[in-house]
Amino acid sequence: FFLMIRPPPRSTQGVSSAASDVYKRQTQSTWDNLNRNMQSYKPYVIPESLNKRHPYIQEPFTSEIDPKQITLAIKERAIPKYVAVLVNPDVEATIKRDALKTLNEMVSHQETKDQMITENVIEATSPLLTNKNTDVRREAVSLIGSFANSERGRQKLHVAFKGMQQQLTDESFAVREIDAWALLRLSTSREGCDLISSNKLATSMVVAFMRYSNPIHFTKDLHKFFCYILEAFINITEYDNGIVPLLSTGVVATLRAVSYTHLTLPTILLVQISVVAVSLKKK
Repeated sequence: FFLMIRPPPRSTQGVSSAASDVYKRQTQSTWDNLNRNMQSYKPYVIPESLNKRHPYIQEPFTSEIDPKQITLAIKERAIPKYVAVLVNPDVEATIKRDALKTLNEMVSHQETKDQMITENVIEATSPLLTNKNTDVRREAVSLIGSFANSERGRQKLHVAFKGMQQQLTDESFAVREIDAWALLRLSTSREGCDLISSNKLATSMVVAFMRYSNPIHFTKDLHKFFCYILEAFINITEYDNGIVPLLSTGVVATLRAVSYTHLTLPTILLVQISVVAVSLKKK
């Protein structure tokens, strides 16, 4: 007596065979999806404005680098490249503006700021304070102002003072406002106050304040400008050498006239005017 065990019919799959078929079907489905995705893939289109600021390496490849172009540079190479763009007289204003914008975005990091000082960013930016392009002037003074609270930066700022004096009466109120902000930052230290006084910046600030507080020029857009100037006056009048440039200029009379004439001024402006007037009267 023999017991014969017959294999299952070919139409019936074993457990391992069925699992294998499921795996094959899943694998095939994955490849099909991948093929469909690859067929619908399109290269990423770089916006023109971004491409001009940070152009990507594209064919045809060449060893010649256009000095007018802000090429892709990272780490130690980035800042020297931007400096080269700023000092190149053949580079158009819009590219210099974009280079300054990028530097303004980078300068908040202290180590980067120190590297910028070492790479002569202040010297490269200072001539642009009088550039014909308004955006370039605005970005330039914003960058210069970022170095005002750095001891190393203040040691190099003398190259920017002439341009900052001119910007106090710039035709663009946006440029004047940021210039006043930069001077306020400079006035937050004793060394900065000394620089303002010894380089005739305080006198230029008085002239600008008296000019734009005149009813002919006065507008609400100038409120921030006045706040920055008056706050800087408060800082520099803490020291005798800061008060001297403000004496015998008529600024006290102007302060009183502004407080009486422009009754709708923000409270902070009226307080600042009173503080400056009291400081000057004591002397």
